[in-house]
Amino acid sequence: MSLAIVNALEVDIATKDSFELNEDIRFDYTIISDNNERVAYLPYVYCPNLPRPPKFTKSVSLVANKPYRNSYYDLAVDSTIEPQTCTAYLQILSPIQQTVSKEFQIITDPSFSFNLNLCKDQSCTEKSKTFILNKQVYLDYSSSAQNPEVTATLTYPDKTTKIINLPTSITASKTGTHTLEVTASKENYKTITTKTQFAVISKNAEISSLNVQELKAQSLKLSPPTEMPKYLVIFSVIIVLVAIVFLINRKKR
Repeated sequence: MSLAIVNALEVDIATKDSFELNEDIRFDYTIISDNNERVAYLPYVYCPNLPRPPKFTKSVSLVANKPYRNSYYDLAVDSTIEPQTCTAYLQILSPIQQTVSKEFQIITDPSFSFNLNLCKDQSCTEKSKTFILNKQVYLDYSSSAQNPEVTATLTYPDKTTKIINLPTSITASKTGTHTLEVTASKENYKTITTKTQFAVISKNAEISSLNVQELKAQSLKLSPPTEMPKYLVIFSVIIVLVAIVFLINRKKR
């Protein structure tokens, strides 16, 4: 008569439905066995838009029918984290394999796209990072959020600064590198700070041109001497050899 022993584990996790700014992501878990045994398990959190921290296997020696309780702590929610749905997991590795999970939300302000546009014309059909002295520079932006509050600071090559409103246009009055730094904000969104640089030069680079006759003359000067075709060389050698043989035979006579 044999007796089969079946491992029976009860596993449960408990966590908040959501976590907000400056809260630590965590969950509590409970493991109960009807036997005295050692259990290996793995607690972790998965968030699709967050780096995955290393996982560490843990173990505990359970007393029959006595609940083992512990907590798992993950990272703290900061302003850089996007809103998303995450899952808390408790995975039993031995003596049996079993996994329980529970979803929760990270509630933060979402970000929005914001791009600076530097243009040579008001309609911004020609974007550029290089402009000509005393010409107009058109400064604009594009954003996925409607009517964000935008604050812009322009730093000139001599390090002087000026607060400007976007969109706008300025006269490129100083040569050198200019820096445009912009802060864009909107209620219920993350604040975005970005900057770009553009150069102002005195005039376009002039490329000297040569007329056709000058180009031909230069090509003739630079062209390497023409090499004699191989068949002419061979033919010349043969003629020389024939002439030498003829002269030798003539002297013998």
